[in-house]
This record gives sequence, structure tokens and C-alpha cells, in this order.
Amino acid sequence: MAKNKFKIPIIDLVGVGEDQIRRKEVIGEIRATMETGGFFQLINHGIPGRVLKEALDGTRRFFEQNVDVRKGVVHARPQESFCALHQFRFL
Repeated sequence: MAKNKFKIPIIDLVGVGEDQIRRKEVIGEIRATMETGGFFQLINHGIPGRVLKEALDGTRRFFEQNVDVRKGVVHARPQESFCALHQFRFL
């Protein structure tokens, strides 16, 4: 049986705040990754590890709840059909 060799792409955000060329390159990397695999890991984003841990812990607690409790969470923008935990505007 063949093993799946899928690797989650790593996208480095170094320089996106200072260099417009680098910013466009990263946008292209993210776009291509989302169109092909859909998953990626961001590095050098500047978010402290403590904040990431708190976000993951909160997400875990939310999804461990009964489905009826989760259904009661109101979407901030009900007209949208897609809800993401984080929304980024790149352009």
C-alpha cells in the first residue's frame, strides 16, 4: 500500500509589511495554495505563541460542545455563506 506523501505547504510572511514585491509574491503563493490544496502553514507572522495556544484551546472547547449549543452561535454576517475563524484582506 502506498503511503500518502502530502506535505502542508509553509508560507513565510517575512517582509510582507515592508516590501510590496514580497507582498505580491506571498499573495500569489497563498492564492496558488488555496486553489490546489487548500491548507498551508504561515510562519513569521508575528503572532505570539501564547495567543495561538489560546485560540486553539478556545476552538477546541467550542467544538467539544454539544452540536445544539454550537448551532446557537450567531454568525456576525448572516448574508454570507462562508464563515472563517480569521478573515484576511490581502489586496
